[in-house]
Amino acid sequence: MGFSGIIILNLYSASLLVVMIIYTLSYGEKNNPQQKLFLYMLQINFLLLIFDILGRFDGHVGTIYPFLNNVGNFAIFLINPILPSLWLMYAYNQADKTNKNKKVLLYFIAVIFVINIIILIASQFNGCLYTIDENNIYHRGPLFWVDSVIMLAIVIVSYAAIIQQRKIIEKQYYHSLLFFAVPPFVCVILQIYLYGVSLVYNSIVFSLFIILLNIQNRSIHIDYLTGVNNRKKLDFYLREKISLSTDENTFSLIVVDINNFKKINDLYGHAAGDDALEVFARLLKNCLRTTDFIARYGGDEFVIILDVSNKKDLLSAIERINLYFENFNKNTFKSYKLEMSMGYDVYDIKSAMTANEFLKHVDLLMYKNKQESKQKEN
Repeated sequence: MGFSGIIILNLYSASLLVVMIIYTLSYGEKNNPQQKLFLYMLQINFLLLIFDILGRFDGHVGTIYPFLNNVGNFAIFLINPILPSLWLMYAYNQADKTNKNKKVLLYFIAVIFVINIIILIASQFNGCLYTIDENNIYHRGPLFWVDSVIMLAIVIVSYAAIIQQRKIIEKQYYHSLLFFAVPPFVCVILQIYLYGVSLVYNSIVFSLFIILLNIQNRSIHIDYLTGVNNRKKLDFYLREKISLSTDENTFSLIVVDINNFKKINDLYGHAAGDDALEVFARLLKNCLRTTDFIARYGGDEFVIILDVSNKKDLLSAIERINLYFENFNKNTFKSYKLEMSMGYDVYDIKSAMTANEFLKHVDLLMYKNKQESKQKEN
């Protein structure tokens, strides 16, 4: 592939990354660790594509070409391990949200970076990775393969984390995570055996696009910690339910708040608090139907939307939830118990309440229930 062809291909790939970056910034949760890692991968891949263009400015001694060539190749070898390292953290967070081995992974990445930097600096004197001759022509060094091996090692560790946790990863997510490294791996092999062929960064754009479609696009509406829907999805879903409601077919809304959640954090630490939120969300899922909608409203407050049009069926659902949590508290080995306050009501289309008004109405009912519970405790 000629110089102009590479520039066109890289610029096209870079433009796709810009679109994905804008989309992620516009619709992603800013505080979601997965969103941040994905965004960093997009940005690093963009830089690599640009530096790959600069590293192609061979020849033309006495012009700016040698400077661009040196900057481009040095930058590529310097930041090459960053992208697979970000992927390792992304895959690890997707596979294991307990963060048990996070420090080990960070040490592994740090060692990889130190090794890479040492070899890169040494290459500036002995050409072990690459050299750029007096005619401004790039040549591979005897250790050019080390860069590919480093990236491959990081990817293998990523695969190990994914496969180890395959039972808890959603099937769609699992297949997408496994597929991510396939296109770049094929291109790395081609790059080793076919001098001058470098489509690795372009293939990663394709892999990131698959991740965007199958994981990121969905996770935009998912609360990272608990795995239930987030506030953004709740707002959309509630407005939709109201717009589709009729006199005969409406819905019910439940606002649930964990009692004494601050005490759990104060007594047992924030890790226990996060665990309590995850357990609470899982228990809600278990005692409701798969068609019921659950969202984390904020903090320790959750919202449930049921396809229930009458108060009798709503009260039955409330009783089922209470009973389920009572059984949990009787049989749990956790250091804490999960008790809650609830507000609930059936949406009346004649009230003409907006989504925000109805949510505030039920939230107020929950607050009244919480105050009554405190009075009984005192």
